[in-house]
Amino acid sequence: MKIYHAKLEGGNFGDDLNPWIWDKLMPGVLNDDNSELFVGIGTILNSSLNNKRRKVVFGTGTGYGPPPKIDHLWRIYCVRGPLTAEKLRLDPKLAITDAAYVLRFLDLPPISKKYAVSFVCHHASASDVCWNELCERAGVHFISPMLGVEQFLAELLASDLVIAEAMHAAIVADAFRIPWIPLRYGYRSFDFKWHDWCRSVGLEYNPIDFPPILQADLNRSEALARMLRRGLATLGIGKEKWRRTPLWRSSSRELDQAAKFLHDLPVTAPTLVSPDAQLSQVMERLEAKFHEMRHDLLP
Repeated sequence: MKIYHAKLEGGNFGDDLNPWIWDKLMPGVLNDDNSELFVGIGTILNSSLNNKRRKVVFGTGTGYGPPPKIDHLWRIYCVRGPLTAEKLRLDPKLAITDAAYVLRFLDLPPISKKYAVSFVCHHASASDVCWNELCERAGVHFISPMLGVEQFLAELLASDLVIAEAMHAAIVADAFRIPWIPLRYGYRSFDFKWHDWCRSVGLEYNPIDFPPILQADLNRSEALARMLRRGLATLGIGKEKWRRTPLWRSSSRELDQAAKFLHDLPVTAPTLVSPDAQLSQVMERLEAKFHEMRHDLLP
């Protein structure tokens, strides 16, 4: 059985968790046999999986692109949340939570706290903003989503508070009881997957919108595309989130204001962590489904 997951140039923690964690939890199950696919961490349940291969699904989400057609080739142990279950017309009992919570099944070494506040951007916004520089100005530790899995985990678990534009940064923080703040930047945010996951652990997703700063030089076609998005949103035709599209390079003053905004967030924004009792119930269900799957798949 082969892992099916997103592979982004430069890496992305949430996606890269797949080959790192599943082989630890299910040794001997995964290989290069493409006749059956293991679909785990990610928002990857879409029409690209409409093929003749058998599929095993554990804690995955949908939302990007048309949903797949579920037939006899699918074995679904659980999905990310109630919105995924509804969209795929599955039994609501299969909506447990995001598969990344299986990190709690590992015996990770203890890590001392080093960072009062850390920020993790979404991989797609890394080309728009020099987050490392901005975080330095704000007095916040920056964790790149493109770090290797072990380094990413070490830095995130060494944090007392996580500001997360990347959803799996928030999920891992929540899994290990680290308070977190959801941050939304620009026009690429995908709220559906956040709502899907948050509802699975008894939370409401109410993100803080970051100022639409820009530090990149856009080529002509990208600049025109962004102006079109912003214009359509202003006219009430386009998506509301397109109003947050950054168009021009930000001034030094705007960057100073953005750095202050980031610096002040731990005081101005409420922090989140799922209720202990709720997570305990979720983990019991997730563990039961994991053991069922492992029993079915182990040779």
